[in-house]
Amino acid sequence: MNILSQAIDRDRTDVRLDQVYATAAQCVARLLLVLKRRIPDGRAFDDAQRALATLPVPTPRFALASHRLDNARAYCAQRERGAAVYELRILHGILLREANLGR
Repeated sequence: MNILSQAIDRDRTDVRLDQVYATAAQCVARLLLVLKRRIPDGRAFDDAQRALATLPVPTPRFALASHRLDNARAYCAQRERGAAVYELRILHGILLREANLGR
């Protein structure tokens, strides 16, 4: 099942904004959990990027969020887990705050 299908039901049109942000936050949280055990593969980052792309945010804010994710991916490629965790925690916090503001 696709991660985004948790927030978006094809039969419904009334998707709450906080649900979309919470789903993106869950995707980033999964990356953080994987990082505790190993370096995630590219698919995990691709899923997170798709989740970010669903967010209705202005371009500068999307660019900042996407940049955090790209930084984390680059740090993982260099085997720098701590730096990747730092970037993902910041991104996760941003997404959680946005989800809570939408309630």
